[in-house]
Amino acid sequence: MGGTFLCPRCGEPGYLRIKAVSKRVYYYARHFSWEGGKARERVCYLGPERYVAGEIFNGLEQAGALDGERFRRYLLRLVSRMGEEDLRFLREAVDRALRKIEEGRAKAAGPSPEGSEEG
Repeated sequence: MGGTFLCPRCGEPGYLRIKAVSKRVYYYARHFSWEGGKARERVCYLGPERYVAGEIFNGLEQAGALDGERFRRYLLRLVSRMGEEDLRFLREAVDRALRKIEEGRAKAAGPSPEGSEEG
C-alpha cells in the first residue's frame, strides 16, 4: 500500500487503491478508522482512469479525478471549438470571476490604517 493522500471526494487522508477490471482502471480512496477496538474501512469511489462512453459524443478526452491538469485541457479544447459569441460570453464570465477574487483579496487585506498615507 502506498502513502496517504488527501481524497479529492471527501478531503480526508486515505490510501489510493487502483483496481483493473476488464482492461479498464478504476481509482478508490480507502479510509481506515478504529471503532470499538475494530478496524473499519470506508471507500470513496474516485472514478475511472479515463472516461470511455462520454468520449463518443464530446471528444474532450475526459480524465479521472486524479488528473490535476484535466480542467485546463478541457477548457483549451472547448475554447478551440467555440464561436465568437460564446468566446465573448466566456470572457465576461472570466472577468466577473477575477473581479470577485480581487474583491475577496481586498477585503481580506482589510482597510489601510488611518494616517498611514505618506504625503
